[in-house]
Amino acid sequence: MEFLQRVPDSTVSIFKIGSTSPAALLYDALDRFDRRSAKADENLRLIRSSLPEAVEACIDTAGHEFDVS
Repeated sequence: MEFLQRVPDSTVSIFKIGSTSPAALLYDALDRFDRRSAKADENLRLIRSSLPEAVEACIDTAGHEFDVS
């Protein structure tokens, strides 16, 4: 069974190459935090005022993902 759908805007805003949306920076901050990089803190400072919207976009994106295994 195949399942096709349009890529949600929230997913595009995070994973589009070169994206500087708050959600993309939040996702990048998580990656850098996992690698113990100080850049994680810099990214969080950049989006401080937009943090609630960034979290909401990441949650929305996660809600559109599904496990195909």
